[in-house]
Order: sequence, then structure tokens, then C-alpha cells
Amino acid sequence: MCPIILSGSKKGYYGLEEFRGAFESICRSHRAEGRALAFAFILYDFEHPELRKVLADDAYWDALNHISGKYLTVFSFHLPPREPRRTCTGMRAAVQHPFSDANQFVERTFNVKLPDSRPLLLFFQMHDDKVSEPYFYILKGDSVEDVFHEIRDALVDAVDSLQYVRPEYRDNTEGAFNLIKNTLMQRKLVRNVTGVVKKALFLKEIFS
Repeated sequence: MCPIILSGSKKGYYGLEEFRGAFESICRSHRAEGRALAFAFILYDFEHPELRKVLADDAYWDALNHISGKYLTVFSFHLPPREPRRTCTGMRAAVQHPFSDANQFVERTFNVKLPDSRPLLLFFQMHDDKVSEPYFYILKGDSVEDVFHEIRDALVDAVDSLQYVRPEYRDNTEGAFNLIKNTLMQRKLVRNVTGVVKKALFLKEIFS
């Protein structure tokens, strides 16, 4: 897990401007040092306080960091609390600016338009000093616990798939990334089917 502080600086963390210049170097060094076989971003905005609370909680953070281990480097954007806390329009506009900058950085880096549906996990690979086309995994939880479990389960699946990569094939970046995508596509399918079944059972209970 690699935090990026959007406003101000903090020892041991990356500020957004610092991260812009260091992003590709971080990915290359993490691969070279055996700290990652693939990469991901956790993306969200002010409409998703549940995810912000997950990332701000040391226990949740440590759990996700442990899961990602030496297989995934996961970047996440953070906004430290600001004082005083105000709700006037001017203050809201000023506070939203760092997230806007972060979204622009991601869209320009991957040459994509971010989905309107957020929060999400954006998985990607680094090959020949270039980032791959990303894979989006939309998060659907509406509580702190649900969001944490979704992120945890997706990262567990991604890491489990990478554990099959033998040391002599670590440089096969495309193959490793395809393992992640195929595994998470299966998770999406199971989640969607489960959602349909739950909705059908709910409607049956209402109208029976």
C-alpha cells in the first residue's frame, strides 16, 4: 500500500506533485526489487466517506497492506483533515480541488476517462516502462465494513492469482496481469448473479 497525500506533505508519504514525477520510477523499482508483480489504484471522491474511513483506519490499512504483500503495490489518494471544518460553498470548492487533480493525473496517465461509478479499484501493469490499459473493478458497498470487505476480497483474489507465477516467469507482465483480470471478472460475475438472486428473493417475499 502506497499512500499519496493530496494536500501538504508528510514524512514517509508522497505528495501529489512529488508522485507525478516519481510514479513510473516507483513502479519500476518495486518490480525490480521483487515488491510487486502488478499495481492498482484505489479511487474515490467526497461522495464516498465509507472508503475514506477505511483508508484512515490503521487496522484496515494494515490488513490491506498485509494482503497486498510482495505481489501488489496499491496506491491510494488521501486528504488529511482540514481545520477549521466549514461547509460554505467556497470552502467546498477549495477542498474538492486536490481530488480533481488526482483524477486528472490518473486519466492522463492511462489515457482513459474514469467511470462515473466510483469508488473503484484500477488495476494496471508496467511493461517496458509503459503502463498497460487499466482494468476497472467497481466497488458497490454502502457501509464501511462492506467497502473494506470488497477491497479485501478483490485484493485477496488478485494476490492468489499472482501466487501461481513462478519466479522464472516474473517478467511475463502480460500473463500476470491477465491472471488478475480473469480472476476479478469471475468475481464480478459471481457478485452480479448473487445480487440478482437476492433481489429476486426480496421481491418474492414482498409479493408472496
